[in-house]
Amino acid sequence: MTKKLTLEEIRETSKSMLTPDEVSGVLGCAPQMIRVRARDPELRKTLGFPVMAVGSRVKIPTKAFLRFLDGDEFAVETNVDKLAKKICGEIESSGQRAEEVLIRLSEMIYDGGIN
Repeated sequence: MTKKLTLEEIRETSKSMLTPDEVSGVLGCAPQMIRVRARDPELRKTLGFPVMAVGSRVKIPTKAFLRFLDGDEFAVETNVDKLAKKICGEIESSGQRAEEVLIRLSEMIYDGGIN
């Protein structure tokens, strides 16, 4: 099981993506609640921060999560998840690792790389 991180640890991490286990302590909720909401398009909107749910994996972009904690509003787009799933399918069929592509994709989207 992954360690629950403190806000300070999240701010200092070099990881581009976090897990529900890592952020649950800061949010004061169970990691499973985050996973359940992340997988449901309607419930995902109630989280208030972007998540990427592909198969059984749920990842949270670190920079976007920190912006959420700092009070910045973010419109969670479910189309991002659909695009990510499509890209992952294409990438996996070509032999690349989908998780690496998801990380690059989330950085581009959530860090302002796509206008």
